[in-house]
Amino acid sequence: MKTAVRLFADHGYQATSIRTIAAKARVNQAAINYHFRSKDRLYREVLRGVRGLTEHQLSHAQETQAMPREQALGEFIRHQLRPLSARRAQPAHPNIQLGSGAPDHCVPQTHE
Repeated sequence: MKTAVRLFADHGYQATSIRTIAAKARVNQAAINYHFRSKDRLYREVLRGVRGLTEHQLSHAQETQAMPREQALGEFIRHQLRPLSARRAQPAHPNIQLGSGAPDHCVPQTHE
């Protein structure tokens, strides 16, 4: 989806092909066709995602209008950085759980 969003934004609907999206995203073109059925449906999903984000941003902006400028600015910055901090809080490999039944040679040893 990220690749489709970027290509549609950069080149427009007409100049962006499913083949180009598949190549840039390094996925099988058949997978895109299977999931979205057509370029039109893929584009609609892209627009839905962008519209939802924009509505959320507008809602947040309206909430901050009643705040003093410095407080509104601080809230805006926190709101913009929240997705970044959420990504950092997630483990890089959430499906790997060391020490929970893994063989001893797979669990890193700490040397004090």
